[in-house]
Amino acid sequence: MARILLVDDDKPLLEMMQATLAARGHEVTATDDPVRAFIFLADALRPVPDLLISDVMMRGLDGLSLAKRVQNEERLKSLKILIVTGSVSIDDSVKKAPYVAGFLSKPFLIDSFHLAVSAALAK
Repeated sequence: MARILLVDDDKPLLEMMQATLAARGHEVTATDDPVRAFIFLADALRPVPDLLISDVMMRGLDGLSLAKRVQNEERLKSLKILIVTGSVSIDDSVKKAPYVAGFLSKPFLIDSFHLAVSAALAK
């Protein structure tokens, strides 16, 4: 299955996403800190995950800025990114960005989450 990095500062939601992905056989790393997520991703000794799932509105570094920073790192350019957000106002240029593999609006059903993950991984 896939290696997935989850980033969301909503700890109950983060734990739910982690548990449901792990139950489906994915290797999941989760953090509520987007800066820590970037440090994890930038570590050349770690394999690049297959998918980054990130919330947008987080303290310290928002998910869209995290996605852009990831894409500025040569070794991370192939990383697929699924944006999870409670915000309905995501700029069209972000939606069309080549590094964005999909969007999922909060709140969501577990089935919708798994469909979005599968679609993002298939891109």
